[in-house]
Amino acid sequence: PPPQAGAGAPTGGAAPLSPGAAERDGEGRLRALVCNFVKEAVAPFFRSRLLDKDQFKTVAKKATDKIVEAHLQITPQGLEPGADAETWLNASKKKKMQAVVERYVHMARSPGLPLPPSAAS
Repeated sequence: PPPQAGAGAPTGGAAPLSPGAAERDGEGRLRALVCNFVKEAVAPFFRSRLLDKDQFKTVAKKATDKIVEAHLQITPQGLEPGADAETWLNASKKKKMQAVVERYVHMARSPGLPLPPSAAS
């Protein structure tokens, strides 16, 4: 007899994520969270016309990449599957990310000049 349609096909929803896909998902969530914060942090510089559109995009990309890369060196899986984004993005992390953004803004506005002492640390 011919095989029945659906015989041997998996039943239920989507296939479970492979470990690599799960890591990318955690990294993707982390990147989206950081990107949103960085854009909000760079926006005042753009609105006050201290940065043009290209500088805004460059600062946002470089700061996001730097912050995500630094976090992934500590926690390679990105955000844990059950991790709450608001809990992860606490005041201490916001302050550090704001400092990174301000350094990139300074570098975009005056390439080649040293950082001011307050932004150097």
